[in-house]
Amino acid sequence: MLIKATSRSDYIFEITPSEWAQIKNTNYLGMISMCDAGFTFKSYSRVPERMIKGELFNKIESPKTRAIKSKTDFLTELGLCIHVGSSEIIEINTIFENPFFYIIPDHYRFVCNHIPQIFYPYNGKIITGINGEFDFNSGLFKGSLVFE
Repeated sequence: MLIKATSRSDYIFEITPSEWAQIKNTNYLGMISMCDAGFTFKSYSRVPERMIKGELFNKIESPKTRAIKSKTDFLTELGLCIHVGSSEIIEINTIFENPFFYIIPDHYRFVCNHIPQIFYPYNGKIITGINGEFDFNSGLFKGSLVFE
């Protein structure tokens, strides 16, 4: 499954027909839905299309009225993001390094034993971009990661 995401754009999954059989045996099947670009997290459907000053979302008041580029852009403005493991909307400041997750540089790419989380801390920086492939059989992500 191909995965793309940044700190300002939504997670997008490109899933081949043969990968559907693998997804059926995971918790991801109930967490994703179709979108214009492929598949994405169902939780994005709860996010408003525009930001209006004073309106509440997840008990947080929108600080201003503005156009948003994506659902992730809206969430980031409020200090929120989608948690990759649960598809829940969480506060960015609750993301901590997990001792069971590894991120290993491998020549020209990174290898992870999980789907990388935007805003996940790594070596004093945070992940702000993901572009790669997750294999459900091996449970490995291989691809590029951007850090800030």
